[in-house]
Amino acid sequence: MIRQLRQNDIPSVLKLMDLVKDDFAGYKEVEFLESLMQAIAHNEAIIDKRGEDCAGLISFSKLENELTFLAVHPNYRKQGLSKKLINECLARFKKGEEIHVITFREGDTKGIAARKCYFSCGFEEAETVTVFGYPCQKMTKKVA
Repeated sequence: MIRQLRQNDIPSVLKLMDLVKDDFAGYKEVEFLESLMQAIAHNEAIIDKRGEDCAGLISFSKLENELTFLAVHPNYRKQGLSKKLINECLARFKKGEEIHVITFREGDTKGIAARKCYFSCGFEEAETVTVFGYPCQKMTKKVA
């Protein structure tokens, strides 16, 4: 069930992160928890909860017009969940706003699925950036 993330969801989110943390350059649990708590406080995080599992999680910043985090549990991949979470998130922005996300650069094997998903949601490449010392790509989309 897709809904706003709540504090009592944090244990299932941390279980998800134990499975996928190697996919996130510069991941540090303490900083992740701080940003997650901030997202919960601002209603800027959405979860797909299936039983005890966090099937997927997305967070965003309305102030920065940014999708800040997206992860899907390995057992729930290739089922369209990332797209559903992105669309649920985009619905919280105003029509015409330009939203961005930072992801892996073309050619980075860690980013193949993420880039494909963002492209399929209508995002386009923008400038290259470096985040946590890792080469990344900014992608943008106008909310329809």
